Amino acid sequence: MNQQATPNEKELAQNLELNAKKLAILLYNSTMPSDIKDAWIALLPKMSTEQIDQLFNILEAKYLDGGTKDIDEKYRKELEKVVKDFEKERDEDHEKLIKQIKQIR
Repeated sequence: MNQQATPNEKELAQNLELNAKKLAILLYNSTMPSDIKDAWIALLPKMSTEQIDQLFNILEAKYLDGGTKDIDEKYRKELEKVVKDFEKERDEDHEKLIKQIKQIR
């Protein structure tokens, strides 16, 4: 049993270290003012695991939102172009159809 406990403890320690590094990176890259970041860092030892998880999730969501905002804008512009091209082609096809109908009369 002791052999199984050691890998679990080791994995737990590695996961804690990884999450601590991720949290540090998220705080560092956050756009919040330095004094607010310092306050969060000071509060971390007093926070419950659930509170730290919530903070981590919020920071991660903000980071991902910030990282994808340019992508969203890029795709919005591309979609607008596709719609405009489609509408132009549709209008041209409509005009051609009207001309053909008039020729039949």
